[in-house]
Amino acid sequence: MKFAVSLLLDVVMVLVFATIGRASHSETDSVTGILATAWPFAVAAIIGSVVAALARPRATGAISRTAGEPA
Repeated sequence: MKFAVSLLLDVVMVLVFATIGRASHSETDSVTGILATAWPFAVAAIIGSVVAALARPRATGAISRTAGEPA
C-alpha cells in the first residue's frame, strides 16, 4: 500500500512539474499538452520507483548482531 501511495504522489508531482514548466514557457494549458509533456517524466518516475523497490533489502525476521557483540 505504501508503494502505491508513493508512486501516485510521484505521478501527481510530475503532472504539477509539467504544468508549471509549460506555463513558464507560455504554452497552452490543454490536458493533452500537459500529458504529452509529462509522459516521459512519469514513465521514468515509475521505472525508478519499481527499481528502487526491488533493490531495497528485505527483512528476514532474523536478529542480526554487530561485530564484537557477545552471542
